Amino acid sequence: MQSSYNVIKSNRVIEDGAAVIDTLYEMSLYNGFKQKNNIMTTNDNENELKKIMDDAIKEANTIKLNAVSEVSKIKKEAYQKGYEEGYNKGKSIGYDDGKNLGYKEGYREAIEKAKCEAESIIENASNMLIQAKHEYEEYFKDRENDIKKVIIGISKEILKRELQHKDGLNSLILETIKTIKDSGNLVIRCNGLHYNEIKSKLYEWKNSINFKGEIFVLEDSLLSHTEAVIQKENGILKVDLEYGLEKIKEILMEL
Repeated sequence: MQSSYNVIKSNRVIEDGAAVIDTLYEMSLYNGFKQKNNIMTTNDNENELKKIMDDAIKEANTIKLNAVSEVSKIKKEAYQKGYEEGYNKGKSIGYDDGKNLGYKEGYREAIEKAKCEAESIIENASNMLIQAKHEYEEYFKDRENDIKKVIIGISKEILKRELQHKDGLNSLILETIKTIKDSGNLVIRCNGLHYNEIKSKLYEWKNSINFKGEIFVLEDSLLSHTEAVIQKENGILKVDLEYGLEKIKEILMEL
């Protein structure tokens, strides 16, 4: 995951799952997003997100490194203990029997037993390392998801502001039209704030996506400035703030 995220103004949103950047916003955790309308500066956001990610990586790596160190220690102690016990047992058996053959057989038997015990301990240590790696990955994944959720929350506030501009719905409408360009004639209903801007873009949009039908724009005072309705021959599509947020979520989840 990158140490910062780029969230796009709603009038330049998505094209085939990729973000077309118009205005760049560097997002960050900010008091649990309690101050919804207070967006930090670009540099502040960059530094804040970098600190969050650096702390997460540092803490997750500590989990992993501690496990590796512990496993290494266990392995060393296991082998040392195993071979020492094997040697001592073998030597004792050899002296007690007073026979060289007995010494060798006893030594060999004790060594094999000690090696088995050591391997069992090492296997447990390896399992501990695997578990630590799993915890490391889960911890880092949780931090990623937390940061993405905060970015989505802040993005919602930005989109609310941008949709108050006369061209605020342009990209959302264009991207929707692209997905239904073979549906025949369309009627776009929108608030008076966006009416003239959308109407002025129809020719450009139709040429850019090779739209063969007709597109009509109607002003609808019952619709808010954060939404528009696109009516096709076999149904109705609503373009609004939630639609824009879903597109931003798609971008973030691909990072």
